[in-house]
Amino acid sequence: MQDLLFLNDSFSEDGAQEYAVVRQGRQIEALTVSWMSRAELHNDVDWLLGGGGEDYGPAVVQTEPMEDHSCLLCQ
Repeated sequence: MQDLLFLNDSFSEDGAQEYAVVRQGRQIEALTVSWMSRAELHNDVDWLLGGGGEDYGPAVVQTEPMEDHSCLLCQ
């Protein structure tokens, strides 16, 4: 099952590394990768690829227009 999107859900470039996991337009998981070991992340991704996840509802995706974006990584 390769229909997953891992969308960056971090508040800032120096905050916790977080991802909303979306399948078919619905959020099924949220991963705070910064707080996970490599083995925990691997296990969670395997579980998700195997069909795991809970339906949290429609994914709400907001993008930031390029002209409004500024962060330390893009300067």
